[in-house]
Amino acid sequence: MPVLSASMMRAILLLHARLNRALQGSILYRIQRSWSVSDTVLCMTARPALWISVIMRKRRVKKELDNLQPYPVEILPAKLYMGNFKQACDRQILKDLKIKAQVNISEQPAALFAEDKLLHISVPDSPYADLFSSFPTICHFIDAQLNYGAVLVFSSLGISRSSTVAMAYLMHSSQLSLKEAWEYVRKCKTNMRPNRGFVKQLSDWETQIYGTAITDISEPNY
Repeated sequence: MPVLSASMMRAILLLHARLNRALQGSILYRIQRSWSVSDTVLCMTARPALWISVIMRKRRVKKELDNLQPYPVEILPAKLYMGNFKQACDRQILKDLKIKAQVNISEQPAALFAEDKLLHISVPDSPYADLFSSFPTICHFIDAQLNYGAVLVFSSLGISRSSTVAMAYLMHSSQLSLKEAWEYVRKCKTNMRPNRGFVKQLSDWETQIYGTAITDISEPNY
């Protein structure tokens, strides 16, 4: 390895650390995580043109990864999807997933589908908001639309309201308890989190379907 001054070595170490932090969690980082500091030193001193190429390639791939739009999560294979408002407005996503109808559980309107293919339940993400009274309408709409293609349920962030509706539908269509529906949806989307008001409404929905509350919704489990 070439002999470097202390200041040059510190600069190399700092650059190496910054590049790895910038790419942490990306596909490229996982592929190239074995790239060592000694590799960096050799490349910078012996083949500077190659080092510049590596830096540019890493930056380009990071930019491409940052621009990637994640797709909605699949709740029922090729039938029911759950996502956020941005995904619901992306025509390429809708085409790729063959979405034929949408259930909008946000306060913001989205008009990419004909009126008979779009159900808009304008509800805020608040513990005091009422989704329970709309569960039957939502479930019947999804049941009807699944005969024609996939359905996307979405809310602003795809975390609270949309996951509440996804669980309500699974309890209705697949005879799942709230606990079973919760665990199922959480496996599909690990950061899903209905607010406490919606959790109570899901418990009421469970009671309406089965005649009794099966799931203990006490915190911190729900």
